[in-house]
Parts: sequence; structure tokens; C-alpha cells
Amino acid sequence: MEVWSKFKKIFGSKAPQAQTIPNLLYSYFNQNKNNKWKSVLPKNPDIVQIRNFAKNPIVRRPITLIEDYVTRLPYKIVPKDPNDKKAYKKQIDIANKVIANPNTIQKKRQFDRMVLEDLLTFDAGCAEKAKSKDVKRPLYLYPTDGATMQYIVPYDYNDDNALRYSQVQPNLHEPKYFTANQIAYLQKNVFSDRPYGLSPVMQAYQYIVYYINILERADDVASNMTSEFMIWLKGAGADEGKKFREYMENEIQGTGTIPIGYSNAGSDVESKQIRSINGDSLFLDWQRMLMMVVGMSFNCPQEKMNVIPPAEKLTGPDIEALALKEMYKPYADIMSDFYNEEVLETLGFGDFLKYEYIYEDSIADVQALSTTVGNLYQNDIITRKMAQSRLNMVDESDTDSNKYVSEYKNELNMELQKSQAENSATTKGIGGFNGQGTVKDTSESNNPQVNKEWLYG
Repeated sequence: MEVWSKFKKIFGSKAPQAQTIPNLLYSYFNQNKNNKWKSVLPKNPDIVQIRNFAKNPIVRRPITLIEDYVTRLPYKIVPKDPNDKKAYKKQIDIANKVIANPNTIQKKRQFDRMVLEDLLTFDAGCAEKAKSKDVKRPLYLYPTDGATMQYIVPYDYNDDNALRYSQVQPNLHEPKYFTANQIAYLQKNVFSDRPYGLSPVMQAYQYIVYYINILERADDVASNMTSEFMIWLKGAGADEGKKFREYMENEIQGTGTIPIGYSNAGSDVESKQIRSINGDSLFLDWQRMLMMVVGMSFNCPQEKMNVIPPAEKLTGPDIEALALKEMYKPYADIMSDFYNEEVLETLGFGDFLKYEYIYEDSIADVQALSTTVGNLYQNDIITRKMAQSRLNMVDESDTDSNKYVSEYKNELNMELQKSQAENSATTKGIGGFNGQGTVKDTSESNNPQVNKEWLYG
């Protein structure tokens, strides 16, 4: 019965089976020791350490921001050539079906988040491309643990059918091999001296270690704190000092209780400060600096890391514009390239279709564009129709839209002056645009030009 269930599972579905393993149990035995292959990651720190570092709350903050932003972006599939009038409805429907549901289990947002996770953690976003015989759904995409993929070096840059990657899988004596046509491997940073990239987590690796150590130190200090002050009775001898040390170790250390020193020989009472009364012992400034370094690795504005910002604060729109340009868009561009180069190209649609994200203009962008276009119009550089077009506000009923502002004002002044002169003799010569001043009629009929050749001979 179990064999029949497996048979139906394999042959009853049109979806091809994934050949890669989504993730592996990380152990010494799962690592490939053959010198022919080269890992896509440096040996130190190891995969487990990097994964754990990426789960630290401080490191998790920018990762979550990027994943949330990119996976929520709306997208569209349109002709590459804006002048191409073909609809490509059938091809776009097929591409949308593959992208919206990469495989039989996941939606696009889940799939993108898994690829982005490895891209941000290891600079090794990875997915398997499995072709199907179903003409309505010719491609399936399976997320793969990029950290377990290995490069075959050297490899042929010119042959996509040459073996390029391998993955050690349980119960196999040899690694499983894949070509560039089977595996999509995404990197943000590339180098000529090594095959693996450099993720923000790996960039900040040593600083994350420092940060975790500081947290442990601060936790120890806060949990085993000694009071900042003690009360001392003067005149204590050596025996009293020994007893006092035992008293401090056994009854005071870690309790927060105010210690009291006493002696029968004295009567004066003094208060002594015995430790810092500020937060220096918790290394709070050092913690903030490390948080800033982690934020810098992700190009994350410090305000979004919830670190105390510098004196010159950015406004809300400025922060969002900076985050979009330096933190979100670089990873959105990588995912856009993935769908264009790995999905549409594999489907055979890459020559005439393109995948692109739809970005909403920020308040700062809208204000800057409005100001720029307004200045161009007021300075007679563009017509009103040009201004409307740049602001996506074209009014087809506007009969004066093809005029420059000076032409429009001049005609309006002439009309107003003539109208006022006809209606009342008292207003003649008064008025003009907005009722101020007069405008001289400079038309050729009222101002005949002197023939310069006749005047000067």
C-alpha cells in the first residue's frame, strides 16, 4: 500500500520532483571533502554560526525590513519594447502562473522570503528550476539552501549545460551535480579571487560576536550587581575587615542590598561610593556603536535600527527615501533580475517580456518633482502640457496646454485690456493681468518694422 501511495504521488502530479534538498542537517559528515569542489562559503565562521547570528534581534531587524518590503512590492509583466503593440496575453498568463505559485506548495511571497533569507545571510540565494511537460505550466521553482551548494571549479563560463554546482545529500556516496540551467544562484557581491560573495551578516560577523559578548557581560553585571554605595563605621580593625569581606561575599554580592560596615571602637558614620553609578559598567555606548556597525552592513538608516540618532536628524520622508535607495532597491533589483533572467528566459519569453516592480513615489519625491516641474514651467522652459505629462496629470480638454506661460499670460493680458477698454472708458489703460499695469501690443500690424536697408542706405 505504501508503494502504491508513492507511485501515485510521483506519477499522479504533473509537477516535476525537486532534485535539490531544501536544507540539510549541518554536521561534519555532510561537508564535501573532495578538493575538486569549493564551498560557496568561507570555512570560518561556519554555517550554523552565521544562521544563529542572523537570528539575533539586532541583526534580524534590517533582515526583516528588507524581506517585508521586497515581498510586498507589486509587480507587472510587460513588453520590453514600450512601442510593441502586441498583447502577449498567453505568454503573460503563463509567466504569471509560474511566478505567483512557484511550486505546488508555496506562494510567491513565501518563496521570495526564503531566497532573500539566504541572500541576506550568506549572499547565496538559491533556487532550482525544474521544467515540466505541462504546456500551461512549463516551469516549477524550488527554494534551495544556498549554503549547502558547492561550486565546481574551474567551470565553463560559455556552456550553460556544463556542470557548475553540486550538493552533498544524505544516503548518497557522491554529490549530486547541477548545471546553470538547473540552478539559479543569486549574489549581491562578487569577487574575482573567490567564488562566494559577502553578505551583510558576514560583513558584521566580528562585530556581532563583540555585541553578543557585551550582552553577556552586561547581563552578568546587571544580575550580580553590587550596590553603588556602602555605609562605614570608623575604627574597624583587621578582624572586622576579614569579617566584612566574608559578609560582602556571602550576603551582599548579587543581592543589591546596601552593605553596612560597623565597629565598636568608632561612632562616626560615612557613606562611600564603591562603584560607578551610571551605565558605564553595562557598556551601553559600545552596544550602540556595534548596533550602528550592523546597520551600516545592511545600509540601514540608523533611525530604523532604533539607535540614538546624531544631532542632525533626518525627517521621516528623508529616512524612507534613503532606505529605499540604499537598502531596499538593491535586493529588489536582484529579485527582479532573477525573474527576468532565470524565469522569463527559461520560459522563452525573455526577448519580448520583462518583469518589473511597481514603486510608489514617496512624499519627498512627489514634492521634489512638483517643485522642479513648476520651476521649469514658470521659467518658460516647458509648456503646460509638458508639465502635466511629467506629473501624469494631462488634461485633454485644456486648449491652452501647448503654450508657454509667457504666451498664455500675454494673450490673457491682451484680452483683459481690450475687454476693460470696451466696457468702460474709466478703466482704459488700467488692468492687465490680475488688474495690474498695462501690456503694450507688440504685434506686427500695430508696430511696422523699419526697413534697415532703406534707413541706412
